[in-house]
Amino acid sequence: MLHHEGSSFHPLAPSALRIEHLLDRAPAQVDVDALRAHLRKQCVMLTGAGGSIGRVLAKKLLDLKPTKLILVDFSEFHLFRLEQSLRKHNPDIELVFKLVDVRHTTAVDQLLDEHAPQVIFHAAAYKHVPMMEFHPVQAFENNTLASVNLLRAAEQHSVEQFIFISTDKAVDPSSVMGTTKRLTEWYVRAANGTMRTKTVRFGNVFGSLGSVVPTFIEQILEGGPVTVTHADMERFFMGVDDACCLILQTLLYSTAPVFTLRMDPAVKILTLAQRMIDVLAPQKDIPIKFIGVRAGEKMREQLWSANETPLTTPHRDILGLNGPAIFSRLELDERIDFLQALAAAQAQERLKTALFEADFVAQTS
Repeated sequence: MLHHEGSSFHPLAPSALRIEHLLDRAPAQVDVDALRAHLRKQCVMLTGAGGSIGRVLAKKLLDLKPTKLILVDFSEFHLFRLEQSLRKHNPDIELVFKLVDVRHTTAVDQLLDEHAPQVIFHAAAYKHVPMMEFHPVQAFENNTLASVNLLRAAEQHSVEQFIFISTDKAVDPSSVMGTTKRLTEWYVRAANGTMRTKTVRFGNVFGSLGSVVPTFIEQILEGGPVTVTHADMERFFMGVDDACCLILQTLLYSTAPVFTLRMDPAVKILTLAQRMIDVLAPQKDIPIKFIGVRAGEKMREQLWSANETPLTTPHRDILGLNGPAIFSRLELDERIDFLQALAAAQAQERLKTALFEADFVAQTS
């Protein structure tokens, strides 16, 4: 929950603002010794390594000392910045930086053939909900098709574990971004062979690029107004350290196909905005402006669907989510082929409609 108004609180520089300053919840912690033992002599690959989560996760992976860490990103700038940051930290671990678009199957196949990773963390994705409403082809190709191609390649190259980073927006989705993540969750669940596949489902990652927190900081420093979509809109929040803990700790668990963090209660965006104003500009009268719910957004998110059952895990902050597999691999392959044809034809609106058709079996059989 948010700190009460009577809590002792001191103004902070924006760069020092952290989730624990606004929520009464300490960051989740990983079992470092168990993870080091698990990753010892392992080659690990991380996609989206230059993003908000990827950069922090890469540093935490270095601390766990795998034999080799392959860091993949499609952004030249993000990959360069990551390399500059990591090279000086741990020279005794083999670091490989690869500028690769995971949508390209040949490049992915060559990458796995050359380095033979045993563990893949797949974090690369488009995540901006309103923007993806207007770019369904790009959302499908980057969030779903690239993930499918990477998973298929991982199966062919005998990868041991494949961990997919998803979002609460995949639960009963109202957005294109959410539907692309939901479809990928289904596909990860239906993987072939002996490879262990898991999905970790995030809430809103506090302070990540493009998220509400950096936007609010910028608006507060400019004197406002701070733009809030709706007075009653709520979100689940987690810190970057929480997100990395969830991803890493899940390596040790096999009791459920999906894992998520305990993030109750959800936080009203309006309350978050008010609290950030109190922290960053306590002596100023910063106005708040309501701008209306944007395309694809829900008033409230869910961490699991009606057919999923939350289960405890050995970690107090992590829940497993168990439920039936929705579709078979054959059904999903047929659907992916259908959607890929629409994407190839740049049929934006038809593809957008098709992504929401969860009962697609009759249409593809």
